[in-house]
Amino acid sequence: MTETPASLLELAKILQLASVEWMAASVPDARIIEITPCLAERWRVTREEIIGQTLAKYGKGKLSARHVTDETNDAGQNAPTRVEVTYSPPAGAPKHARFSAQLMKADGKEVMLLIGQSSRAALAAETRDVERRLQLALRSGGYALWDYDYSTGVSNLSPEVYEMLSFPVGDSSLNFKTWNERVHPDDVNKTIDHSLAHSGNNVDQWQTKYRVRTRDEKYIWVEVIAGVVRDPIDGKPTKTIGLARNISEQMNAFERLRFSERNLRRSQAAARLGSWAYKVDTGIVKLSEEMMELFGIADTVLPPSLTLLESYMDAEDQEKWREALELAKIGRNVPNLEFM
Repeated sequence: MTETPASLLELAKILQLASVEWMAASVPDARIIEITPCLAERWRVTREEIIGQTLAKYGKGKLSARHVTDETNDAGQNAPTRVEVTYSPPAGAPKHARFSAQLMKADGKEVMLLIGQSSRAALAAETRDVERRLQLALRSGGYALWDYDYSTGVSNLSPEVYEMLSFPVGDSSLNFKTWNERVHPDDVNKTIDHSLAHSGNNVDQWQTKYRVRTRDEKYIWVEVIAGVVRDPIDGKPTKTIGLARNISEQMNAFERLRFSERNLRRSQAAARLGSWAYKVDTGIVKLSEEMMELFGIADTVLPPSLTLLESYMDAEDQEKWREALELAKIGRNVPNLEFM
């Protein structure tokens, strides 16, 4: 391996002190001859894994590069073209970095310098990007993020938490404790605080549903998913972090469905009508008690199945039944059937 020019080693030390991501490649073979440790650290590789690698065409090798143009600036003019280098590890997601390219002579040899940004700035940019994607994911799922520090009593609530309970964003009167005070009296035993007080150190994750009162004195249903961080010495909770979302529509729809099912059962019992349901993906058949009686299988020890139902039909009726079932599977209207 060709020895790295002394001048480049000195330059690497200076750039490392400034936490600047940088690498140097020999010309014309595009082989990496030096890299600052801060770039290797962000990529989670050793210096030796990069030194000696050749920059290949984008997407073609372990270390590849392409020319890219940054987003347009406020004046609408394109930013200078930069070099994007991608490191593709044996396992895990590819790592990217963008550089400005500059040719220089180092100990009489032509070298391409690829100068990036401060590693601190790169880390901050990555953090912002992760936070942005997290917020987008949370918003798309209707979730609000929150956490509570037991040692300081400080609550951190995302804007969606305030919006969920109709509070102005940042209102200091809403926090972890006052949220719990707004829980419906009948649901207090479903809260995380109640679970922590009665579960000892046995439970660290929860998924629960309960009603909570909004600022305009209306109750909404929320689903809360949370986990607790404990002190490794005494096991006491130090922090709780979780997600919450408004599920009032789902709960109201579920209650309407339960009400309809109760009415249906009453009507069926009065008119001696039966009902059944068939789950295509599992093949499970569910028959109402009236349907079981109509088929004369109320006392059967076998679980209901399509085969069992068909066994009680005449051969001619079995064919009609199967044709109707296939139509139902593809969402087509099924004609009324009468069979013995």
